Amino acid sequence: QLLAILPLAIVHTMGNLFTNMSLGKVAVSFTHTIKAMEPFFSVLLSAMFLGELPTPWVVLSLLPIVGGVALASISEASFNWAGFLSAMASNVTFQSRNVLSKKLMLKKEASLDNINLFSIITVMSFFLLAPVTLLTEGVKVTPTFLQSSVSIHCLFVFPTL
Repeated sequence: QLLAILPLAIVHTMGNLFTNMSLGKVAVSFTHTIKAMEPFFSVLLSAMFLGELPTPWVVLSLLPIVGGVALASISEASFNWAGFLSAMASNVTFQSRNVLSKKLMLKKEASLDNINLFSIITVMSFFLLAPVTLLTEGVKVTPTFLQSSVSIHCLFVFPTL
């Protein structure tokens, strides 16, 4: 069953990467404004892949969201295309993860609920990113790193009751 969850973990990892790329290019507030479009992508992807067509009320409720994000984008001082497109890619990847999760949950085992699924996705995402982090950042042996390592070591060697 872990193989069935692996694509979800990959998409989740990509969503986090795109969000961080956007945060590196534009203001945090602008990234989160763009990410407010997630309901739009959720409805769009659910219609495309799950066959769940939205009601007219749902479509009408999305108009202020799309309009607000468009207005905010036009007037954003820190606007740049790389940040904007990274935030949009984050929307698509996170909502793809949600739609794929829903599809997986429809044919799930009884032992796998939403919280367990998200936990497994998050842990798998960590293992996917750990080698990338070590390759790009390396292990930085700084006084802070050494101090935190010693502190963590003491927790396991000298536990208090």
